Amino acid sequence: MLVDWRVEDTDKVDKPVGGDVIAKIREQVPYSDILFYSGSAGLEQEVYDKRLQGVYTAQRNEVRDEARELIEHLLHKTLHPKIMRGIMVSSLSQIDDMCFKIIEHKFNEEGCDKDAFADGFRKTLLKQAKGQLKYKEKAAEKDNDAFIASLHSTMILDSHKRASKIVELAEGDLHKDDHTTLSSLPDTISKRNWLAHWTRIEETDAQIVLAEDGKANYVFDQTEAIRMRKAINKAADILSKYVASLTSG
Repeated sequence: MLVDWRVEDTDKVDKPVGGDVIAKIREQVPYSDILFYSGSAGLEQEVYDKRLQGVYTAQRNEVRDEARELIEHLLHKTLHPKIMRGIMVSSLSQIDDMCFKIIEHKFNEEGCDKDAFADGFRKTLLKQAKGQLKYKEKAAEKDNDAFIASLHSTMILDSHKRASKIVELAEGDLHKDDHTTLSSLPDTISKRNWLAHWTRIEETDAQIVLAEDGKANYVFDQTEAIRMRKAINKAADILSKYVASLTSG
């Protein structure tokens, strides 16, 4: 997609710019590659500051050549399941970081019962795999401040359980629809973990079939990848706004 970064006259501050437009595009076409162009300076820095991914930039007078080169490159790029699997496995790191920021903020809120808050996480942590129990028991023995800080490590509290606790913490803070959407995040993370750890019993140009003892096979294809990416984008947007609301004061 070729998009004018400014979209509208920059004097009209209420009009959207490219960074706002891309969020809407990605809701429907999460794998889209976008070439933004602009006649003004600072475009690359703005894209960097907004942490936009899958975005290319060009000056207005260079857009034709840049677009031709980009199209030739993308024609050789395929959404092979193996590539999509890699994207899924790595795409939740930003969400993990936001989850920890929420935990840390809620723990430090005035009026928080720090003992009860930390003990809630201790109980969750100690339910995890016995193979990691000694490591987790050692962490659980720390005082509250050191223990909450240690939750930043996925070795202590994995992404799935961290997200599940965030869904609990956010209830009452978020609009009902947003909370319902966010509630699907642990399931999305579970499927990301399947992609990372389950045994691949079939892999073709169209799909990857994964198997784990005692569970039904999981089929990962382009449709499933897009569904998961949309869910991740929606959750990331909700969490980003939630973090901003918590830290704005």
